[in-house]
Amino acid sequence: WVGPWRDGLIRLSNGKFRVFTRQGGLPHNTILAADEDAQGRLWVGTHAGVGRIDAQGPVSMEAINRRLPKARDIKDLLWDRSGTLWLSTLEGLYAVRGEDVRPVLKGPGEPLAGVRVILESSSGGLWLGTSGGLLHLKDGRIEALSTRESLGQELFVLSLYEDPTKRLWIGTRAHGLVLLEGGKFKAFTTQHGLPTDSIFRVNPDEDGSLWIGTANGLARYQKGHFQSLNQKNGLISGAIYQVLPAGKEHLWLLGERGFCRLSRAEVEAVLAGRIPQVEGRAFDEGDGLRVAACTSVGKGLRTRDGRIAIPTPGGLVVAEPGPLPANALMPPVA
Repeated sequence: WVGPWRDGLIRLSNGKFRVFTRQGGLPHNTILAADEDAQGRLWVGTHAGVGRIDAQGPVSMEAINRRLPKARDIKDLLWDRSGTLWLSTLEGLYAVRGEDVRPVLKGPGEPLAGVRVILESSSGGLWLGTSGGLLHLKDGRIEALSTRESLGQELFVLSLYEDPTKRLWIGTRAHGLVLLEGGKFKAFTTQHGLPTDSIFRVNPDEDGSLWIGTANGLARYQKGHFQSLNQKNGLISGAIYQVLPAGKEHLWLLGERGFCRLSRAEVEAVLAGRIPQVEGRAFDEGDGLRVAACTSVGKGLRTRDGRIAIPTPGGLVVAEPGPLPANALMPPVA
């Protein structure tokens, strides 16, 4: 018998999965974003505030949550290099240091609302993505970077990634993958080889290429060219929310129908046309997951010690390094 998805912390001593939920101590089961602090602890944004997972287990950070507005729907969270935790809700953007929670204001008494995505800039400050465009916050000053003149419309921003050359890659809803370089915007769309113009998230690989989760499979940008895979090539989902490289052997895919781990060698073989399909290991209801899906546009990550943190509507799934068994989940530990 396999324990149901929402029954708390499900542990597996040899299978390398852990699932953290509301029953285990988090404020809500639906996880929208995850990030790692300097001590290696995982912080999660949920529909009901912020939670933290450390060696003692998960906990709801009520000292922070009670200082947030009643609508504690955390769209994104980020630990910056100075040790500040940034939280975004549709009602405002907040800077947290200890238990001090301060809203970012765009005018006297007017919170900066509508921020969906937060990214620390290598040049200082924060990049902020909204449903109405791109913002930059530095030293309390908010700058809006309009694309109406260059691209004909403002962007609905779904994700942000800054590469080592300080170019900013912007995943958008229906506007393609947009590049900001040298103060100029350029949009990559299906006309450039992308499988769709809705881009969920961009993650870098060790060789400098980019893995791109899209509404129609995954794409890779390498040496100026796009290649893609979709369900016809064996992917578990049409929509792939995020692709997380895991060393030299595997890729983790987070999608609308769950998550899976793919062999890099097989992905390369499909992209090269040597084989038609990949054969990845998918995890779904058969493994005890009541919700066989990842959170739409949720932000997962690979931690510094190699764990894969996966946001889902049924808790945070953490896959630890090592081999995975055929049936990865076991009954919850009492």
